[in-house]
Amino acid sequence: MPFPNATFDRIVTKNVLEYVPDVDASLRGLKRTLKPGGRIHIVDSDWGFVIVEPWGKATVDRFFAAAAPAFREPHIGRKLPAALARAGYRDIEVRLQPIVDRDGRLQLVLRNMQQYIRTFATLPEEEVSGLLRDVEAAIKDGTYFACLPQFLVTATSP
Repeated sequence: MPFPNATFDRIVTKNVLEYVPDVDASLRGLKRTLKPGGRIHIVDSDWGFVIVEPWGKATVDRFFAAAAPAFREPHIGRKLPAALARAGYRDIEVRLQPIVDRDGRLQLVLRNMQQYIRTFATLPEEEVSGLLRDVEAAIKDGTYFACLPQFLVTATSP
C-alpha cells in the first residue's frame, strides 16, 4: 500500500477481501497504515450462509460453489476474526447484518453469480437459467425468500 505508516484513523473495506490473493498480507498492510488505536471496519460476505427459496440448501450450495472460482476466499466472513488476530489486531468485534429479500432485490447478486458460472463453465447454462426462472416465478407468486448475511467485523490496531 503506497501510504506512510500510521496515516489513517479508520479504514473501511466492503466486499474486497473475498477477492484478494493473500488476506493475511493485506490485513498486515492495512494495519501498518493505521495509527495506534485506529480502527478497521470490514464488511464482507460468506457465500456459504446464503438462503434462496425456492431452491433449498443443496441447490444454493451447488450454485454458489459453481461461482466460487471468482473469489479467492468465498467464505471470508467466517474467517475474518482469526485473520485479524493473526495480523495482530485487538478488540475484534463481529456482527452479522442480514440482507433479507422478499421482492427480488438480491436477484442482481444471483445474476452476477450467473456470469461467474458462465465464465468458469462450472454448471450447464440451461440449468442456471432454469434456476433463475424459478426465482422469477417465486417472486411473482410470493414464495420467494432470500437472505445474504453481511459480516461486519471491526478491530483496533495496537
